Amino acid sequence: MADTVNYLFFLNYLAAALFVIPTWRIMRRAGFRPAWTLLLFAPCIGYIATLMFLAYRPWPNRVDGWTPGIASVGKVFE
Repeated sequence: MADTVNYLFFLNYLAAALFVIPTWRIMRRAGFRPAWTLLLFAPCIGYIATLMFLAYRPWPNRVDGWTPGIASVGKVFE
């Protein structure tokens, strides 16, 4: 059992290490602090937390002031 858990943690850290550089660049270009990318190393919730951070936070470098949310869904289809 302990070997399986250690193997899963190893796979999680290996996958996180592969995604750190691209996610770091996305965060920097979006105007966020790239250190938020280190959330990827949190087991089980790191990927979800990072994606939700990118999806639901207003991007600081956005020019037109549009922010994601329920009220703005209709604007996409107009």
